[in-house]
Amino acid sequence: MNLDNEIIEYINNSEWKKSFSLHGDWGVGKTHSLKKFFTSQNNKTKLTKHTHYCFVNGYDITENFNLKKYIFNNSYKIGTKDLDPIVNDVISKMQKNYEKLPFWIRNTITAIESGTKVAAKTQGIELEVSGILSKFFDEHIEYICQSPKIRDCVVIIDELDRNTITDIKIIFSKIIDLLENLNMKVILVANTELLCSDVDVKLWSEKVI
Repeated sequence: MNLDNEIIEYINNSEWKKSFSLHGDWGVGKTHSLKKFFTSQNNKTKLTKHTHYCFVNGYDITENFNLKKYIFNNSYKIGTKDLDPIVNDVISKMQKNYEKLPFWIRNTITAIESGTKVAAKTQGIELEVSGILSKFFDEHIEYICQSPKIRDCVVIIDELDRNTITDIKIIFSKIIDLLENLNMKVILVANTELLCSDVDVKLWSEKVI
């Protein structure tokens, strides 16, 4: 079975709860092969459910790195090179229903959409809306993750073995969250033998790889 078929089988298999590991020496073309796979219209037609993909540099993941928020803002449509942030889909759904909301909330959404620094008054209280959208996503990230699009996103974590700063167990915990709590598909690009050389780390990796 070639690499493309193996990836298709992994993504389409809802019972496969762990990540897909692609390992090999640096410079052999692992990342290039994956980018070619996810921008192929032919491969898109063979996927039964997933519609988006997101590449994450493994060496960028720190303890404070908000992986979910990164996925929101950096997802692409499978079969293309077109950026299609999941966050836009969430905002669109909010806007479609905004007429049902109280007027002061509608004013707030209008202000967010226009990007202006204005204030909406409610019960005599001034509500500053500058930066409110970012705050909203930070505070409601777990709820927003219920969006079907984020569950249908394949996350590719590249060059994970080059991250020498962050405790690998912290990174694995973030990946486990994607796999178990969001039912996402995760492809790891790394030298997994190097990652799992430590006995303690190997126990963690068994939940991921």
